[in-house]
Amino acid sequence: MAESSPIADSGESLVPCEKLEVKRRLEIEGRWENFELVRERLRRAKRDGGKSRDQANTESWREMIEAFPPLPSPEPKDESLTEKELLALKAKSGSTFRQDVQWVYDIFSDKTIRPDDAPSVGAWGLLQWARDSNRAKFYADLVPRYVAAYEEKEEKAAKSAKGEDGVLHSLIDALETEKLREQADQPAKCPACGAGLLLPVPQHGGDLDDDPRFTLRTAAGVA
Repeated sequence: MAESSPIADSGESLVPCEKLEVKRRLEIEGRWENFELVRERLRRAKRDGGKSRDQANTESWREMIEAFPPLPSPEPKDESLTEKELLALKAKSGSTFRQDVQWVYDIFSDKTIRPDDAPSVGAWGLLQWARDSNRAKFYADLVPRYVAAYEEKEEKAAKSAKGEDGVLHSLIDALETEKLREQADQPAKCPACGAGLLLPVPQHGGDLDDDPRFTLRTAAGVA
């Protein structure tokens, strides 16, 4: 004989949280729609029999909860790897933890996945851990931490690349300036009169025509 539910034995009306608890359990078990259909028929029958609205509702809930007790827990499925599967996974090239987490995230709801589909032994173990009542921990804890660490790594790499680019540009500017200085030491001829000229060189690059610090100099002196 099935044990009576504490809620069913109570003569008091069910509070909303008790009903919600029952509803969630039945939804997980896949029996909520059937429960509600039968309960509504029972409630109407009680109303037709002269029960008040509150009485019909409370009694129909109590009786249906007793008629729909929790299902027995299923036997845990053995997901242990066979020796052949274990050797096959170990033979695969090593994957990173980031790749393992990404793989589990991508195939979590795919029930056709087999051990030989995993990129590593660790990835298969992580999948079994996440599926074994740790779904919330995987999505709410592990995945966000992995994403945050990955984004931080990418940000550091971007900053490092940007800093290297700045140093490279400074070096190029310095080399170009030094080259101009060397060229300035060699007199050039004016295409109009043939006079020897020493070309001005900016200290830090820039447009010579717009910089008043530089003046045209001849080989014999300042023009």
